[in-house]
Amino acid sequence: VCDVTDADAVETMVASIEDNVGPIAGLINNAGIQRRAPFLEFDLADYRDVMEMNLIAPFIVSQAVGRRMGERGAGRIVNIGSVFGDIAYPFFATYSATKFGLRGFSDAMRRELSGTGVAVTYVAPRATRTAAEAEFAPLIEPLQMTLDSAEKVATEAWDAIEARKREAFPRGKERFFVALQRLFPKLIDRSVGAQARAPRIGHCRVDGRDGPAQQLQLFGFIGRLDGHHHVHSRLKMIAAFLQRVRKQRD
Repeated sequence: VCDVTDADAVETMVASIEDNVGPIAGLINNAGIQRRAPFLEFDLADYRDVMEMNLIAPFIVSQAVGRRMGERGAGRIVNIGSVFGDIAYPFFATYSATKFGLRGFSDAMRRELSGTGVAVTYVAPRATRTAAEAEFAPLIEPLQMTLDSAEKVATEAWDAIEARKREAFPRGKERFFVALQRLFPKLIDRSVGAQARAPRIGHCRVDGRDGPAQQLQLFGFIGRLDGHHHVHSRLKMIAAFLQRVRKQRD
């Protein structure tokens, strides 16, 4: 059990795993929390919490594991981002900021580690059917959002790892919109801006913290689950991912 926002705790756990289990061949950074609110009303403490979990924790864990991978000249670091890391969405300014940051972090790390034997894959799923969807439930119908099962997300992540891809996006309209965002961002500005102003979306302009905050502080190594603190719905995706890994190994 480990709090992945605590650098000392992460270092201790990684050392313990390598001493008692063996070298870590792959790291999956899947920690994440989500908050939904208009950015003008967003609480600064919540902003810092989201930044620490979604952006600082992957840095801490990647550094601790990456140093050991670099010494061995082999390994793969996988960062689980989001389509919101390309298409910044109204009411999710903080979450999008962290996922944009994670994508940039992945690119920079990949280039810095090139030639060392350590590879980096960035996986950007779209909305997933888990308990966390409560944060954006009011937006699903009016925005015609497509939700994937945790099992489908895990399968696509594993396929990207097996194919040694640098990044992976879901099949469908989101992949097209990501490309459009990168080439013609003003088109996305107009489209998404109009959606945000639509009357059907107006009622969504509320803080998404109606219930107790659910958080995950977890990172998984390929083939096993090695640390978690508070259980978040993304645990379901990791469980599906690990089940697929076990089948591959069997």
